[in-house]
Amino acid sequence: MRDPALVAENLGNVWEFAVEPTYQSPDEAWRQLSKTIEDYQVALFLGAGVSTVNRMPSWRSFIQTLGGWTSDQMEVFEKSGMSLISLCEIAKRGVGSTIWSERVRTALYGDFLQQVEQKSKDIVDLSRSDFSSRDESSRRRVSQFFRETNPVLWDVVSACGRLDKANRHRKRENIGAFLTTNIDCLPQLCDRAAHTSRMIRTVERAATELDVDKIPIYQLHGYLLPPDARTGMRGEASDGLVLTESEYLARTDGHYAWANVTLHFAAREMPIIFIGCSMTDDLIRRALLRSCRERMESYAAARPPEAAKEYKFRRHFAVMHLHADEAVNRMRNVGAGMLGVWPLWVSDFHTDLAKRIGMVMRPDSG
Repeated sequence: MRDPALVAENLGNVWEFAVEPTYQSPDEAWRQLSKTIEDYQVALFLGAGVSTVNRMPSWRSFIQTLGGWTSDQMEVFEKSGMSLISLCEIAKRGVGSTIWSERVRTALYGDFLQQVEQKSKDIVDLSRSDFSSRDESSRRRVSQFFRETNPVLWDVVSACGRLDKANRHRKRENIGAFLTTNIDCLPQLCDRAAHTSRMIRTVERAATELDVDKIPIYQLHGYLLPPDARTGMRGEASDGLVLTESEYLARTDGHYAWANVTLHFAAREMPIIFIGCSMTDDLIRRALLRSCRERMESYAAARPPEAAKEYKFRRHFAVMHLHADEAVNRMRNVGAGMLGVWPLWVSDFHTDLAKRIGMVMRPDSG
């Protein structure tokens, strides 16, 4: 059995970087990620930043729409110290739970549907119904839509499938899971367009069963389909939405709740690549810190205690914007290191990120 006193005594001796973790250049960081994907099964965590180019609303504008408030009213709320999740609680109580999910659906997908209408001028015959259709011509139009509007999402999702000898898609074994706190279904829509059959299986609640032939995408904060896709796609989790203050508190208080357990399991079992995440969410940070602590305790409990290599603690990755001031980047690297994360530096979140993601996730695409 472990000696708690010995573990406590040795915890401070197992880190190889005591002051500042290794600082990598952008090319070095992305090369390390490429090698990790070759050697391990990885999980991908998709944050809100992945969806913004497809007109998913900002958190502030989303709450404003849900509450039906004017900009002047929002300014008063913010000056009074009201947080956005508190305002979301007020908005939900104002409309009632029976129509809440439809209010959320409209606020979530309104601008996205406008983007589809606008792109129909460039993509001949593109329509909303294409996104829920399995027709080959519909798939081609939706593929073009995502390639042009969201190349990062397209490269990540299309990398989930590989063609077999019969020219049918099969899942890639080195991608173990997707995770997201987004409530949109953009990855699923992209998946239907990119592959001859679905490579992604939506896991929207604890009772949903896995499919060994598909890669699970865990929708940790619930899941809503767009209005025109509900007839062609199955499954939602409008009852599992985490948007209001009480819902966030319930998620945080439930240590064995589905979202907590799922993320903790993923952080322990697989390197996670965070894309479009601010890395401030307490669910994410707690899972990463717990994963680091477990590894530290394991090495400290060895007899004699073993000094762990840095890469054994820093096993996850997060896309981060490269600041002009290197001192800022180095400080952010320290913060990431304490979470067991390597920064993946990009000069911008569209062109540079799309290029690097494409090279890493789909190296055979040229």
